[in-house]
Amino acid sequence: MAYDQTEFLLTQPLQSTLSENLARIRKIAEGSSDLLVNEFLLSGLPAALLCCEGMLSTAMITELILNPITQIQLPNPNGMQVLDFIQNRQLYSIDRAEADTYAKLFRFLNSGFAVLVVDGAAKALVFGIQGYDKRSVSEPSGENNVMGAKDGFIEVVRVNMSLLRRRMKTPQLKLELFVKGTKSQTDLCLCYMADRVPKQLIRQIKDRLDRMELETILSSGYVQPFLENRRRCFFDAVGATQRPDVLCAKLFRGARRFAH
Repeated sequence: MAYDQTEFLLTQPLQSTLSENLARIRKIAEGSSDLLVNEFLLSGLPAALLCCEGMLSTAMITELILNPITQIQLPNPNGMQVLDFIQNRQLYSIDRAEADTYAKLFRFLNSGFAVLVVDGAAKALVFGIQGYDKRSVSEPSGENNVMGAKDGFIEVVRVNMSLLRRRMKTPQLKLELFVKGTKSQTDLCLCYMADRVPKQLIRQIKDRLDRMELETILSSGYVQPFLENRRRCFFDAVGATQRPDVLCAKLFRGARRFAH
């Protein structure tokens, strides 16, 4: 029963009352100790800044968000006016978005975003200030290289996307980011050269990915069976590499690659 109630709450839109939003957020989190809720007054209105402990730097969130946001003073504002002012007049983070459902809010929250909820506003602002520990970019152990670059892919998809973009600055390189896995909510990125890959083929690949019914995606091996050719073939249709330069070379020849 509790599981069904949580799933139902996730589909609901945010409320305009801060206390109701916080009550529902805590109910969905069910006492999870990594949920941090910082309540304060924002231009005289009750507000809360939410974050997931360990997913961002506490010093950064204090310096970039909390300190400047508490200095905002507007004459007789309501919640929506405060959020619109922050969205249009303030720049606390380059990576910003809005969440109007609890599912979106938790998606951002568990991805390392800071989430701002204000009384009187039926939406939340999210700020991308992720600062969790991750493995540094280093030479891949499985594919040693003598004359080429020494960097290799890591577990963070956005870092991997930047490794590709640094090598191929053409706008023809498309990096389409989306989410799969009903429980893991894993970031996946489809990479291809728009001028070298038929659009029909891209649509076919996207259709296969859309038909995946996976709760969890922990590695690219979970996705690979859905991309394999159905017909028997002497050669593998899907490969793997740890090296960005190898992937860029294959993309340049018109290959489609799926990054995780």
